[in-house]
Amino acid sequence: MALGKYLIENTGGTQIWGEHYEQHWFWAYLAQLDWQRRSGRFEDPATWDKDEVYQWNENNPEKDVISEQSWWGYMNSKFIVATYLGAAEAGVVPRVQLKRNNLFSKDPAFLQCVSIWKEFWGGPHAKFLEETKTCSKLDNNAILFSHIWETHSNIMHAGVNSSVAVALCNRLPRDDRSIGLGWCNMVELLASMNYFVLTLDALYDVGGGFLPTIRVAGNNSSEFLRTNSINEFITLKNLHNLEKMSETSLKNAASFLGRVAHWKYGRRCLPVTLNTATYSRNPVKISFAVFNVITLAALPHSFLEGSIW
Repeated sequence: MALGKYLIENTGGTQIWGEHYEQHWFWAYLAQLDWQRRSGRFEDPATWDKDEVYQWNENNPEKDVISEQSWWGYMNSKFIVATYLGAAEAGVVPRVQLKRNNLFSKDPAFLQCVSIWKEFWGGPHAKFLEETKTCSKLDNNAILFSHIWETHSNIMHAGVNSSVAVALCNRLPRDDRSIGLGWCNMVELLASMNYFVLTLDALYDVGGGFLPTIRVAGNNSSEFLRTNSINEFITLKNLHNLEKMSETSLKNAASFLGRVAHWKYGRRCLPVTLNTATYSRNPVKISFAVFNVITLAALPHSFLEGSIW
């Protein structure tokens, strides 16, 4: 969390990211870190009780420790620790000495991720900061976000396909493993939309989604979500479905959403539209949301939109 805070405060300044850095894209990564921490996913799966419903305890001395046996922790290191080290390699932030450096220095996937982030910080991100001085930040943001998602996808593939990740993933209970792998596939869809809900102000306005706030070790956890947080249960089932989705189906879904996101209006409204289509209990609102998405996907993007929006 400290590395992320330093990145936010030292990669562009308040003139770029707002008085409180609220427009920095890295907030979403810290939100993910906090979700995984509070849901107990950073603990060793061998200690998970399949009959328990996990409860977050702020006073638990282990709450800030990420187990070396946690698949979630291993994957997150590619998006927090490797991100910082990549920025350091690019000369953006100072180098740091990691306490458990042996965990990272011998992991080819981690070293690959550092190189990917180094290229991002020294290339697209540096170009964004320079060009924002002379052009529209809004239009430049869209270009930066496309590079962020490309980088994110490359990091995800490098991490999830490593032998270490595969071994750790197999240690997860079946349901939580499906959540994790389904979330990896979800990244492909978010990338196709050039999803913009990464900044703190966007997260405040739209939310980060109804991600399961407890780890799912067994049926009791699933039933708890079904009874007490139906939206989180819906997310759980959707992530399970995404985990099972074929590569062809995933590409077709990404292509469809990409057509919608070509419209500035569509891209701006997609988070709320998809939220309505997924979680609303109102059939009229659902029908309107689906119709809106299909219409934008069916119509070719028009240059006239530039003069309208």
